[in-house]
Amino acid sequence: QRTWPELKGLDFSLLERAVGVMRERNLTDDAIVAVLALMGEVQREHGIMFSGQFVTNLKVMRPPEEPPYLYFAMPLATTVAEIHAMNRELAKLVVRKVPHGAFPDGLVMSFEKATAAELRAAA
Repeated sequence: QRTWPELKGLDFSLLERAVGVMRERNLTDDAIVAVLALMGEVQREHGIMFSGQFVTNLKVMRPPEEPPYLYFAMPLATTVAEIHAMNRELAKLVVRKVPHGAFPDGLVMSFEKATAAELRAAA
């Protein structure tokens, strides 16, 4: 917003809440990018590209008695069975390649079936 004043009228509240969780959980951009790279590996293996509006599938989760976390869901135009298979593969890669064998503190990511509205937006 400082760099591009024309963006001042846009709603950045979701992004601001996400940044707050990142600070609170010591979650870095590099940690998020590392998991996104693993998701890319799974997608390339399946030959399925991104479809939809990724940003709209970011949620800031604040469970009542748990620390907050970010949840990213990447919508894909494929079957539910393939989405499940891809999420299992992602989990295996996270265990093998991410420090401590788990998603970074404050982050959960997965694939999900794209809705008809998301598919239209991707076209």
